[in-house]
Amino acid sequence: MKGVLPRLQVIQPVGLYRWRDTPDAPWHPVTPVELRRFWRPFLATAPHIDAYLVIDGVGTGLAPLAYTDQAQACLRALCDEQGKEMWTDVECAEMGQRYVFYPIGRLVPSLEVAARHASRIVAFDYINYLSPNNGREPSRRLYEGYAAYRRRLARR
Repeated sequence: MKGVLPRLQVIQPVGLYRWRDTPDAPWHPVTPVELRRFWRPFLATAPHIDAYLVIDGVGTGLAPLAYTDQAQACLRALCDEQGKEMWTDVECAEMGQRYVFYPIGRLVPSLEVAARHASRIVAFDYINYLSPNNGREPSRRLYEGYAAYRRRLARR
């Protein structure tokens, strides 16, 4: 890709979910030691990758917020070691059997965790859910809450 368009930023997603040491072992949250053991060699041997997009995992129910904070801090340190950018996706809804948007009060803690660690935040949402014009009152309220939050940040 870089040969075709050298300025193109190559972004690699990074999952933080659960881990098991062998196919028969029980699943458990990935520890910082396991994250470093897996990702440090990958980052060191992938000079063509410019940024790592660390998965939030809160909206999918696969990572509680405290775990996401710890894991993002670990990945931030690894990216800093290699001179790479670290981005984070923040899910704006519960994404299980059905899609249920977050009220802004539930979204803000994930954004604050991401802001502590990431160079950029990508809000992961289906576009029609975060639109004030799609005819759904909850979507309009979510959009207005997010817009107010952004205005408060801009004033800081």
